[in-house]
Amino acid sequence: MPFRDQPVATFDDPIEMLSACHGRMQHSLDTLRRLEAFLGTRGASEETASAAASILRYFDIAAPLHHQDEDEDVYPALRACVAEDDPLRLTLDELHEEHQKLDELWAFLRVDLQSIAAGDAVQLDGLLVRQFRDATQRHLAIEDSIVLPYAQRLLLADVRHAAGRAMARRRGLDLPQKEVEKQA
Repeated sequence: MPFRDQPVATFDDPIEMLSACHGRMQHSLDTLRRLEAFLGTRGASEETASAAASILRYFDIAAPLHHQDEDEDVYPALRACVAEDDPLRLTLDELHEEHQKLDELWAFLRVDLQSIAAGDAVQLDGLLVRQFRDATQRHLAIEDSIVLPYAQRLLLADVRHAAGRAMARRRGLDLPQKEVEKQA
């Protein structure tokens, strides 16, 4: 199906919104990989500065909000749906810890990206780029294959709606109240 025919993810379906964000995150990781290769062969340019700025915007703004969405809304809601001994709880705990590790890797990587975005001729640390990309991709794979399917099955409509509203507020958006809320 062509991109223009894809349904648009909205905060009315926060699980789909998280999935769409994973796609954007993967796109930024792919841009990071291409940027590293391009810098190695051609050096600094207006194009590399623009690519670095785009990657910085995503991982400085969208990714932290995404992690908050999961850590503050989705993971707790899922924990509330499963038994104390359910393996999903351990998975959610591990993913929460990985958010912190990814943030630490990003803090190192962003220093060079800031220089590149400013037009400086800086080479990215290939090992650090691979560590960040690989860790993020493993993390996304677990969320896509385990967490999001569980969320689709277990989270009731009112819980999803509350999560979507919290996600929107986190971004400074004020969603109109749905009829269901008005009747409550």
